[in-house]
Amino acid sequence: MLCSCFWLPTTNYEDLVRSHQVVGRYVVLSVAPDIMSKSKGGQSILEIASRLQHLPITFIVIGVTGKVADSASNVILLPPIYNQIELARHYSLADLFL
Repeated sequence: MLCSCFWLPTTNYEDLVRSHQVVGRYVVLSVAPDIMSKSKGGQSILEIASRLQHLPITFIVIGVTGKVADSASNVILLPPIYNQIELARHYSLADLFL
């Protein structure tokens, strides 16, 4: 059963702003299991992020399993987050979803 708290926005994410160092930056969030697989498009997200390094945008990619060869400095790669409250906090932090 899916917790209803997952779908509710929260304002309790200031610690994420600090820990991810995204103060004053836009946050683009992508979440998928095994996001770096071809079918999920993780590599495309890394390419987009690389092209937009000159802008105040940080890409947070959740669902990374295994090694990633190269990513731009404006990319934060995170493993899957299974805690629904923690995942909801990341969604609330984001300005855009890919």
